[in-house]
Amino acid sequence: MTDLAFSFVMPMLLLNIIYNVSFKTYNVICKLDQAKGLDVGNSYLNDKKACEFVKNIACVSRNETRDILKKTPFLSLTCDGSSDFMGDEYESLWVRSAQNGKIIEKFLDLGTAESAGSQDIFNYMKAVCFENSEDNTNQLWSKLIGFCSDGASNMQGIRNGVAALMKRENPEIVVTHCLAHRVELSFKHVKDDIKSSKLYDKTITLLLGLYYLYRRGPKQKKALKRAFSALNMTKILPTRVGGTRWMPHMLRAIHVIIKGYRGFKAHLESASHENPKAEGLAKILTDVAVVTFMLNLKEIISPLNRLSLILQKQNLTLYNGHAQIKATTEVLKICKPKVRGP
Repeated sequence: MTDLAFSFVMPMLLLNIIYNVSFKTYNVICKLDQAKGLDVGNSYLNDKKACEFVKNIACVSRNETRDILKKTPFLSLTCDGSSDFMGDEYESLWVRSAQNGKIIEKFLDLGTAESAGSQDIFNYMKAVCFENSEDNTNQLWSKLIGFCSDGASNMQGIRNGVAALMKRENPEIVVTHCLAHRVELSFKHVKDDIKSSKLYDKTITLLLGLYYLYRRGPKQKKALKRAFSALNMTKILPTRVGGTRWMPHMLRAIHVIIKGYRGFKAHLESASHENPKAEGLAKILTDVAVVTFMLNLKEIISPLNRLSLILQKQNLTLYNGHAQIKATTEVLKICKPKVRGP
């Protein structure tokens, strides 16, 4: 493969990795490049070589991270759990430090602990730091001054959580409960408080009902698209309201309904003559109280969602974070009188 072809194919391979595309598509990408007149050669055009490329890329990236960590005098670790489509649990580790006043955040490792217990996760983190240290000394671990994670008991537990185990070894370590998770939890508490409202029940019924009506009904989906076309509106489908990220999912679902309100209303009123489910959803959608409640709920979630995104920025400073929290609090105080339900 020529250097020119390599420079075109490798970015496409990286896109495959980012969007979770199979290595099998690498051969197809090479064929497309050949069709465009690019000389990709006759070697390294299969999925096995694509896997080999990725391993080498990972090796180079890891060595670059090790060189950076070797020079830094201190660092903090961020740990979060995830699972693949087979249900296997993984722990992802990110390292955060600063050099010459510039914040550095690097991916360190993705692996499995013996179990989801705090002691096994603690041992896994210590082993990763040992593997990335020099001369068989746990140099990285000795530089550790901070730890950040979600609020799960195995992470933030006062007695036996990972944070507690770290404090036993280093009482001076600063433990942080992830700010983005805390914002999500604060919204969940608000959501729990308003669940007693009948308007909230109707709103959730509407959002879930529309999602399943069109996602699982090809006939209804086609009819909805025709309704949007007749009104000269952009075709849009309802999104899922549940999931692990409460705020973005809820905000996106409400935004879709508001943006495509005329199209949804036109189709549901048309389909209500033959479909009882569509008739029920049409009644909820045209209820002024429900629409007002959704708009008010959107006003509450929007600033919280913006706050969450800002708190996740890499270049966030303590001052900016505090100022944004204060500003969000003031916005929510203005919205407070508007959320009184019956």
